[in-house]
Amino acid sequence: MSQIKKENAKKIFKKFSFPHTYVIIMSIVILATLLTYIIPAGQYERIKDESMGRTIVIADKFQYIENTPISFFDIPSKIVESFNKSSSIIFIILIVGGAFQVIISTGVFQVFTGRLVKKFSGMKTLLFQLLQQYLLSHALQWELTHL
Repeated sequence: MSQIKKENAKKIFKKFSFPHTYVIIMSIVILATLLTYIIPAGQYERIKDESMGRTIVIADKFQYIENTPISFFDIPSKIVESFNKSSSIIFIILIVGGAFQVIISTGVFQVFTGRLVKKFSGMKTLLFQLLQQYLLSHALQWELTHL
């Protein structure tokens, strides 16, 4: 009897397949659109810090504003607007992803990491610390240039 239950359970699990990525993304977009009707709108007061050149949020100064829910017919235009606003970062991600694909498909990455591991075979801690310092210095340089 337990053999029949196991076979039925296998059939049930085989029928389930994970939804496509676009289905998941569109479900999240539709859920977010629905939440614009439910969650009240609000905003924090902001001030311009002239010394840093940034806008700072004042944590104590929250106020509710008029709710402006998004229509379901506005979803495509909002998607296009968001792509337009973030096109520079999308472009960078595509270029960097393509560069990584070229590096990995040519085998340069595997050869480089193989040689690095052989060279530092007895000094894994040192390799880790050097890599950490390298990445930290580049992250700091990036942050300092983008203040």
